[in-house]
Amino acid sequence: MQRVGGKNPINLTKDSNVDNMQPAFSPDGRRIAFRSERDGGGIFIMGATGEDVRRLTDFGYNPAWSPDGNELVCSTAWFPFANSRLSNNQSQLYRINVSTGEKRLVRTNRADAVQAHWSPHGQRLAFWGLREGNRDIWTIPASGGQAIPVTNDAAIDWNPVWSPDGKYLYFSSDRAGTMNLWRVPIDEISGKLLGTLEPVTTPSLDSGFMSFSPDGKRLLYVQQTFTWSTFKVAFDPSRETIVGQPLLMPDGLQRSDLSPDGRWLAFFRLDRKQEDIFIIGSDGKGLRQLTDDIYKDRQPRWSPDGKTIAFFSNRGGNYQVWTIHPDGSGLSATYFRA
Repeated sequence: MQRVGGKNPINLTKDSNVDNMQPAFSPDGRRIAFRSERDGGGIFIMGATGEDVRRLTDFGYNPAWSPDGNELVCSTAWFPFANSRLSNNQSQLYRINVSTGEKRLVRTNRADAVQAHWSPHGQRLAFWGLREGNRDIWTIPASGGQAIPVTNDAAIDWNPVWSPDGKYLYFSSDRAGTMNLWRVPIDEISGKLLGTLEPVTTPSLDSGFMSFSPDGKRLLYVQQTFTWSTFKVAFDPSRETIVGQPLLMPDGLQRSDLSPDGRWLAFFRLDRKQEDIFIIGSDGKGLRQLTDDIYKDRQPRWSPDGKTIAFFSNRGGNYQVWTIHPDGSGLSATYFRA
C-alpha cells in the first residue's frame, strides 16, 4: 500500500513467503480482498493495513467488490496476459458473501468469463472471455442470465471497468494497433450500448488494470513494458558446462525453436499488432518473414527433418495447427480428429 502522493510503499503481506496479488479495496476503504497462494491458494481478506487476514475461498482470482461491500465476485481461472489464454482454459464467475463465505455460481450462456467488475449501482457485471479464439467483453445481470456483447471482433479486448456514474464501460484493447484504453456509452440496467466505441488514448504502448477514483475524476492504469532477449552460448556436452560468454542475438526473437541441423531459429513476435512467424540464422543473419497478415501466428516448431515448421494460428476461425516450409511456401492447415 502507498498513500496517494506518498513515496513509501508498505508491504502488507510481509509475513507470507508465497505470491499475494490482485488486491482490491472495499468501497469503504477499510478492507482489502486479494488472491494468495498460501495454504493451497484462494481469495483472502485483510484490514486496510494488513491486519486480520482470513480465508474467504479455496479458489478464485481477480476479486471485485459489490458496491455495498457485502459481496465479492471472482473467476475460477487466471490469466498472466490477455493474449495468452487458450480456449480450453474456461472459467466461471462466483459471487461470495463476505460475512458468511457463501458461494453462488453466476450462471450465464457464456462458457468463459474472467476479470469481472460490478456496475456502480450493483445491477450488472462486466467481464471478458474467449469466443472462437478472440477476446471479447460482455455484461450480464448481477444475478446471472443472458450475456449482452460489448465487443465482437478480432481485437484483444479485456479489463472492463464501469465509470463511477454507470454511464460508460471502459476497457483495454489493441484495436488501434497498441494496447490502449477505450470506452462505450452503456445503459447500466439493460446492458444496451448507447453509442460507438471511443478511444481514451494514454501515452502508453500497453495500458491495462485500470481503476477510477470514487468521484470519477481520476483514472489509474498500469503501463506494461515487455522486453525479450535471446542469447546463444557454446556448451561442452562431455563436461556439461558452458564455454565462453553468452552472445546476444538480434532483438525480437521470442519463443524461438532451433532447427534440427542447428542452422536456423524459428520464432514469432509478440511486440507487433500482427503476430507473424520468422526464421533467422543461428548466427543472427538471414532474417526471413514467413507469414504477413492479420492472423495470430504463434509458437513455431520444426519438424524432425527440418523441412516443415508447425505453428498454431486463428487464421481458420479457431486456433489450430498450421504448417509452412522454411522458404514461406506450402502454408496449410493440419486437422486432428478426436
